[in-house]
Amino acid sequence: LAGRDFEPGEVSRRRRSERGPHREPVNVELPRSEAVQAESSVESLGDALEPLEARYLTQCRERLLGPIRMVYPEREGYDADVPTHSDVEKLVGIGREELRRVDDVSLEDAVCGEISNACREFAERATRALRNVPAARDAKAFGKLPRAVTEAYASTKPTDGLIVPRAEWRASVREEFDARTAGACAVLRKGVSLLKATPSLGPGLDALDAVCARVSNRGADAAAYVCCAQLANADVEEDYSDGRDASSGSPLGASPCVVRLLSSLHAIRAGYLAFLPAWPKLQPNQDSPSARAAIPALAARVARQCSSHICLRRPLAGGGRLVVARDIDVLCDALADYEPEPGDAVEASAELRAALDELGAVKRLLFVEPRLAEGETRAGAVLRAGLELAPVLRPSCAWHHCLAACGHAR
Repeated sequence: LAGRDFEPGEVSRRRRSERGPHREPVNVELPRSEAVQAESSVESLGDALEPLEARYLTQCRERLLGPIRMVYPEREGYDADVPTHSDVEKLVGIGREELRRVDDVSLEDAVCGEISNACREFAERATRALRNVPAARDAKAFGKLPRAVTEAYASTKPTDGLIVPRAEWRASVREEFDARTAGACAVLRKGVSLLKATPSLGPGLDALDAVCARVSNRGADAAAYVCCAQLANADVEEDYSDGRDASSGSPLGASPCVVRLLSSLHAIRAGYLAFLPAWPKLQPNQDSPSARAAIPALAARVARQCSSHICLRRPLAGGGRLVVARDIDVLCDALADYEPEPGDAVEASAELRAALDELGAVKRLLFVEPRLAEGETRAGAVLRAGLELAPVLRPSCAWHHCLAACGHAR
């Protein structure tokens, strides 16, 4: 309104006619008071929005915890079932919707923190819901496996090639429950990891993977113990004498202890390991690095136990050596199938390759006849030949082989 006059009546009309239609604009500087100037700093605006942001994050937290409280209610005496994939996807969908609503970087990071806290809450409740299966040697279901393997071995007809009997065995309800619970955690981990690549989600993903590690490692420990127990009666069931014909005498293509060990592994893979989130090609919606690492770790432990057992056998010569060498080849071929995909479970894969290399070193050691140096005993020469294979061969295996080959008295 600056530059316009509002005098009423004839005076106003006369003045406007004198100025004409093309008058110069009149600029009037309005007075400004420092007391009424608005403050527009970012800091003061952020302070004003903090209560609103805290209230929004509280509501976001409640929306994320809703599905968790539904599948794992905190009620006394309530026995929660395994969450279904749809239950887990509902939680992932809520997290995806919360991230879609925000466009501020700092607020988005805060929402990711709430999603991570929800994952940690899910992992904590899933851990409390586990059936707490006992240790490997006391596991009832795994304790029934040797009998099933023995019955399958006895009912298998001999053939020319290697035959691994298929034992009818399945893990107990409690063990299968824990494996499926780990699978639900793996589904949630895969869904959350795809929402956004940010370190804020790390604690939640680690908590979910810890549940899978607890279940998978315990299962691998039980499986390795049961499989390696098949090697206990190897010297009684198989003939390792010098005159043994390695091309005959083993009706199923390998020593009975080795065939039953492989049968146990196949039964465990189909009856228990299949429920773990460790097979990315068969379970594309699940992701658990610790569960995938437990499978090659199981095969590596079996290979190490086989190496230790072979090195503790009595002196081998002639046909006995050939039988053991054939068994080592069969074991290496079977255990190599448990190696993960390239780039996956790097540490566990390296452990398995090292264990298989050790089996190969034991095979070479069986046929080593070292030349005696001046003043050297045969025991010292055998031990020296074993230590020359280090670091592929553990020193304990070389020492045990020396004791078995030369006798403790020497």
